[in-house]
Amino acid sequence: MLLLLGTAIVFAGGFGAGFLYATMPGVTNNPPPVAVASAEAPPEDAPAETTTPAAGAAGGIGEEIAAEGVTLTVLEVDQATEIDFLEEGVIPAAAAVETREAPTGGVLVSVTTELENTGNHSWDLTCGFAVQMELVDSLDRHFVPIDGLDRVPGNPECNSRLNPGLGTTMTWVFEVPENAEGLLLGFADPELAYDELTYVELD
Repeated sequence: MLLLLGTAIVFAGGFGAGFLYATMPGVTNNPPPVAVASAEAPPEDAPAETTTPAAGAAGGIGEEIAAEGVTLTVLEVDQATEIDFLEEGVIPAAAAVETREAPTGGVLVSVTTELENTGNHSWDLTCGFAVQMELVDSLDRHFVPIDGLDRVPGNPECNSRLNPGLGTTMTWVFEVPENAEGLLLGFADPELAYDELTYVELD
């Protein structure tokens, strides 16, 4: 008899607690809502958007383009696995012509330009940092010129100075991967506009 009475008390207590919980303000017996992914959400493996300077290119091959301190015209663009390279340590007039080869998986892109110094200081184009130059491809990869530009036939000699108001022809050579596409040439006078490059479309 005592056992039956205890069971009844426990059942009644449990029922009362359940009734009290169900009737408390703000409490429901409904399960919490399940978040549903939007049908418009991009897939996790969607490629990230990238930007390049292409949208802001100032012109193309053959166009005279002015930036702060420098005016540039791209005359010619060549791509090869090797180029002529002058003998090191000999004046250009007496130097033998050697060969510079592209690295494995790469090519040498030569960009011949006409430059005018419109700033207020002289330039050493081949052995100084007179004009900041780079190539950029469609993957937003940035490439700098090779060392030894004074050994490229036709370029100014090392330590030759180009004074303000004067111009010259200069060829810039870059090592780039074979698959590089959508190339742009960026240039700036680093004393006046470092890293504020103006871009020219080469393709």
